[in-house]
Amino acid sequence: MKIVIAEYRGFCFGVERAIKKIEKLLHGNEQINYSIGPPIHNPQTIEKLRNEGLRIVNRLEDIEKGRLIVRAHGLSPELINQARARNIEIVDTTCPFVKKVQERACLLNKDGYTIIVVGEKAHPEVQSIIGVTSGNCYVVEKPADLDRLNLTNNKKIGVLAQTTQSNRNFQLITDRLISKNPSKDIEIFNTICQATATRQEEARAIAGRVDLVIVLGGRISANTKRLAKICRDIGTDVHHIETAGEIEPSWFERKNSVGLVTGTSTPEWIIKETINRLEKY
Repeated sequence: MKIVIAEYRGFCFGVERAIKKIEKLLHGNEQINYSIGPPIHNPQTIEKLRNEGLRIVNRLEDIEKGRLIVRAHGLSPELINQARARNIEIVDTTCPFVKKVQERACLLNKDGYTIIVVGEKAHPEVQSIIGVTSGNCYVVEKPADLDRLNLTNNKKIGVLAQTTQSNRNFQLITDRLISKNPSKDIEIFNTICQATATRQEEARAIAGRVDLVIVLGGRISANTKRLAKICRDIGTDVHHIETAGEIEPSWFERKNSVGLVTGTSTPEWIIKETINRLEKY
């Protein structure tokens, strides 16, 4: 069986940067290190960080004393300020590309724009963007969501993207927004991370060449789930897994080729284990 492995795989720049900073803090052992929510969306990496001493909590109130590590997806300024007011040390591991989206949102907000974020409202990155605008924004996940917005009195609109969105979805939404609001001042900023866009393009190309695609990464990872959707939309059989142990021999019956693509928070050791397992077939 032919195996096609994506060239762009493993941690992206932002995730690798965050993990290195966190591990350095954990190995220092100066104080207790906390994260509100997992710092990245990969359960196996999170388990490793927990074993090294990271404490993951759901609320700021769960931190009595210690250091708060701002996750790669970012946190709202209000929450960070509340932590500082309690004399909690802050270490920011927000992805620089997410930070740029936050900064752009702040500028648009100050200039009087109504902000539309193309993304998933419950995702922590989008929540951090909502936070920097003090809630002055709409979140749109699909083109039809625009129909529920009342933009009659909004003369200036600024559009941003969650960094892990697909270019196709972003284009569909912005095209519909423009067609529905031809008289408005609409500023569009495609803030999709280049690493995300590159992996999506490669996943689409691989899915068109193979009989089966294995998408490797956290099940709650937005960028990994999007890779799986892109491959399914091509019409190729897809299995989204987190570890090599989930692979079933029956998947390869009457299959001559398999592709392997990974999310931006999938660690190299899991990728190697998966490749080794595939090579046994």
